Parts: sequence; C-alpha cells; structure tokens
Amino acid sequence: MEKFIIKLNDMVKHMFKNKIFLIHIVIAIIITTLGIMSDLNETQLAILILTIASSLRGSVNYSLASKKKKISSGAMLLFNALCASIIGYLIFIKINNISLELLYNKIYNSQTNILLLILIIAPIISIIAKIITKNGEPLYGGIISGHGAFVSTVLVLSLNYNFLIFIFLILPALSIILPRCMNLKNKILKKILYGSSITTAIIAIIISTSQKLNLILITAIALIFCLTILAQQGEKVHKKYEVCLGILTGTISTILILIMFQNFQIL
Repeated sequence: MEKFIIKLNDMVKHMFKNKIFLIHIVIAIIITTLGIMSDLNETQLAILILTIASSLRGSVNYSLASKKKKISSGAMLLFNALCASIIGYLIFIKINNISLELLYNKIYNSQTNILLLILIIAPIISIIAKIITKNGEPLYGGIISGHGAFVSTVLVLSLNYNFLIFIFLILPALSIILPRCMNLKNKILKKILYGSSITTAIIAIIISTSQKLNLILITAIALIFCLTILAQQGEKVHKKYEVCLGILTGTISTILILIMFQNFQIL
C-alpha cells in the first residue's frame, strides 16, 4: 500500500508540474461550477462531467507521454479539447440563468453535498499549500499534514452529528497523527494504542451505521479505520507544527462551512 501511495504521489507531482494539466484543472472546476450554477438537469450534468473527465485523461496522457509519443498524445489532446468545446456549447447555448444563489441552495438543501464539500476542501488546501511553498510532496509530508487535516475534519463532523462517535474516534485519530510527527519507541504502548484504536474505530462504524447517518460520513469514518491500520506501517514525515497546521486547517474549514450552510450544531 505504501508503494502504491508513493507511485500515486509521483504521478500527481509530475502532473501538477505540467502547465497544460493545471490549465485543464482550472477550466474543469470553472465549467463544473457553471454547470451547477445554471441548473442543468441530471443528464446534462452527467454528460458534462464525462466530457471533462475525458479531457483530463487526455491531458494526463500528454503530460506522462514520452518524447516519442508527444505528437500523437498532443493530437488526441487537441481532438478532446475540440469535442469538449462542441459539447459544452450544445449544453450551455440554451442556458439563460446562471446564479450563485442557485449554487448555494443546491449545497444548502443537501447534507450529502455539504459533507462532500467539507471532506474535499481541507485536503485540497493541503496539496495547494505544498505546491505553492514547494515544501514536501503532494501526498507525502509537507507544510500542512493532509492526514491531520482529514482526521480533524472527520472529528469535527462526528462531534457535530453524534458525540458518541466523536469519543470513539479520538484514539484512532491519535494513532494516525502521532506517527506522522514523532517516533513511538515503546513497542508495548504502540501495540496497545493501535489495538484499542482499531477496536474503537470499528465501534464508531457500527454506531454510525446503526444511527443511519449520511453515507458520506459513514464512508469517512471507514477511511479513518483504514488509515488506522496503515498507520502501523507509517513513519515520521512531518514536523509537529506541520501536523498542527493540518489539524487547524481541517477544523477551521469544517466549522466555517458548517456555519455558512447553517448546519453547525455543536453550540
């Protein structure tokens, strides 16, 4: 699993160094946002997302292609861009109303959308900060701990929706975060921490399922369980302040979004 993460990290790092890929990412975000703001129906939005995915795939293939294959990959990239432009024109030509209020209402009226937004914001901030500061890798190390950001996000969400789940996630959170910034030398204490963390993470999953919480939140808690298992093979890759920055990023971004969409229940 660690080897897979390293390879994925190398691929992400290489792609984000490519200006064409970055341009495609920015355009994809803008077009997707406009699609949501213009109240497209499900079919139109699905076609738009598939078109964007195809264009991004062409951009990735071009950025990873060898010098010998650059010409053929570039030709496919141009063809994808042309097709995407035509599809975008056909979808948006009859759209008259584009509204930020519509975007807000779509998120506000759906707990799933709120949770998805919260769970992706902190990791994105972490990756962008690493790229801008050139400190660490996109998925490994760096100025803001992505693990710290994600774990703190899930903790705040669990505290917001179910206090008991929050209690049971504290140990798994510690077992994920601590190895990222310090070496746990006491093997007995380490085994006790990991054993109890896995147990409490399983209990948190059972409670969240029995309480019929949102599927996105249950999935996030299940990811905490997976990260708890992987943490046993982890090593120190952060300084303590980097983990603290990750925790602050996840906590603040989660609370702000919950307040923004009037879904903050802690107080």
